[in-house]
Amino acid sequence: MLYDLTMPSLTAKRIKGKIYYYLRECQRVDGKPKIVWQQYLGSAQQLLQRLVPPQPQSALVRDYGAVVAALGIAQQLDLVSLIDRHVPKRGPGPTVGQYLLVACLNRCVAPRSKAQIAEWYQKTVLPTRLGLKVSQLTSQRFWDNMDRLDAPAIARIEQEIAAGQAYQLTIRHPDGSTQQLDISAQNYKGLKLEGLGKMAKKRGRKPGSSTAKAASGTTGTRRRRSRSANGDTKPAAS
Repeated sequence: MLYDLTMPSLTAKRIKGKIYYYLRECQRVDGKPKIVWQQYLGSAQQLLQRLVPPQPQSALVRDYGAVVAALGIAQQLDLVSLIDRHVPKRGPGPTVGQYLLVACLNRCVAPRSKAQIAEWYQKTVLPTRLGLKVSQLTSQRFWDNMDRLDAPAIARIEQEIAAGQAYQLTIRHPDGSTQQLDISAQNYKGLKLEGLGKMAKKRGRKPGSSTAKAASGTTGTRRRRSRSANGDTKPAAS
């Protein structure tokens, strides 16, 4: 029988009638095997615990999908900065735009009263994304900041959002169903319709516009050439 003395081996040792296990590494010293390294592993039960992955004692669950999707839309619109331009903050703490962003996200995902928004906020990934403390989101602070939005400010904010480059995208799926999405100008221009072909069509207009751009991107009047009496050609609008 041959022993590999260059790698650790599992060794059982009986101590006071009980068996304990060690991980040992042996090498030849002066021609004789000698233990040069040893690690105590414990009893058979302790050894089994080392081999079986531990089960988590607790888990931290936070809402993610819908919250992050809605946050992404708000960030594309630059909503916080837009609101803050028309309603500047007063004193320390979050801005009016930040408070309204949290309120809008809550209204989109899981509507709550102002007194319950902080509890909802704490159960989402927003604290790590926005950096706002739960203690700052009291109902009184929401009331204070919302009261600063008068009718003229709301009108200016709505006009600026409406004047932005927003488009609608209509997608027709193979089963005949359709889906409509609102996307930003940046995503609209960089949109790739690979694999969809004619099933997808950009049908969008900037809010406030009365015309829509087709997927081909052609605009303006179509022109044709007509022949005059003397034989010359000249363009004519159809």
